[in-house]
Amino acid sequence: MIGTVREVPPNVDAGTLLAGAQFVDAFRVEIGATAVNAREACVRMVLHGPRWVDALIRLRNILVRPFGLKTSGEGAPAPYGLIGLFPVVSETPERLVAGFNDSHLDFRLVVDVAGTEADRQVTSTTLVRTHNLLGRTYLRPHHALPQVRGPRHDEAHRGTGEMTLSVDLFYSYRSPFSYLALPKTLKLVAEYDLAVNLRPVYPLAVRVPGFFKKASPNFIRYVVLDSTRVAQHEGIPFRFPRPDPIVQDKTTFDVAAEQPYIHRLTRLGAMAQLEGRSLAFTDAIARVLWDGSVAGWNEGDHLARAAEKAGFDLAAMDAAISADPDRYEQVIAENEKDHAASGHWGVPTFVFENEPFFGQDRIDLLVWRMQDKGLTKR
Repeated sequence: MIGTVREVPPNVDAGTLLAGAQFVDAFRVEIGATAVNAREACVRMVLHGPRWVDALIRLRNILVRPFGLKTSGEGAPAPYGLIGLFPVVSETPERLVAGFNDSHLDFRLVVDVAGTEADRQVTSTTLVRTHNLLGRTYLRPHHALPQVRGPRHDEAHRGTGEMTLSVDLFYSYRSPFSYLALPKTLKLVAEYDLAVNLRPVYPLAVRVPGFFKKASPNFIRYVVLDSTRVAQHEGIPFRFPRPDPIVQDKTTFDVAAEQPYIHRLTRLGAMAQLEGRSLAFTDAIARVLWDGSVAGWNEGDHLARAAEKAGFDLAAMDAAISADPDRYEQVIAENEKDHAASGHWGVPTFVFENEPFFGQDRIDLLVWRMQDKGLTKR
């Protein structure tokens, strides 16, 4: 999504969508010739927004859970599946309606895509009907959600402290360079007013069948050489994972049909992405795979202990994924689609305003570009 987010008068039939709604607002962003349907627009708003919004909502969820207020739409009717926390209740290419009813409040998010092929716009409308004081107390951060989900790059907001830029990071759990990009990425988030949306994708061995058979024999040797010296230069603990996250014959380069390791890792990353915490999750478990401290990262409780330190319950995550693997495969497929559309195929690839920056050695160039768009230090 690109352009300036601005408030507009709501233009929906509130009586039909949520009769009796007390709160209705709408925000619009111009996206030019970017081709999206309503679902794609909603996914980008809900799943790939600034981390501080997700943190605020998670904190509110913790506070209100003891009082019986739903913290997501899990279990609510969802004839068109879930996007993040929200059940989709109706959908066309031009309009998607998501939301759920609770004993304290009822909520609807309406995403409309309109305009010509060269001049599209996405409008996000929020409708809320509260039933009691607790519902009204919970309302405010959710009510504000659609207006802050998109980055604001216009001159009027430069230097005001209100702008949080957002960049996508397409990441593979088998890629040494993805792992080596994490320290600089975490430093960026700590130093700048920036949200990094880590989006897991499958490695080339899975995404591009036969890739290693077609690649130069020097490809793997150079990757090993270069990643090892980058780690040494940056002072990053480093060793290739044992076992390899990809089940592959190292002589013939045949990739096995069954891939339990990389499927599990990538789906876990997708689940953390849905919660808005994929960078924290990935930083925690990537160390177990790559820092050389563990042999047999897939055994025992190595991953579980690392995930717990970052605030994740690995057993619960595994159980949720086993119950509905297609949900997380859909997230991964969407990530891979956007990765390909960015103009690059490798990882790690950072994408800012549809411009790709490939490799951990392009982070300085990425910062330069974002500073031109108003990136500020915290």
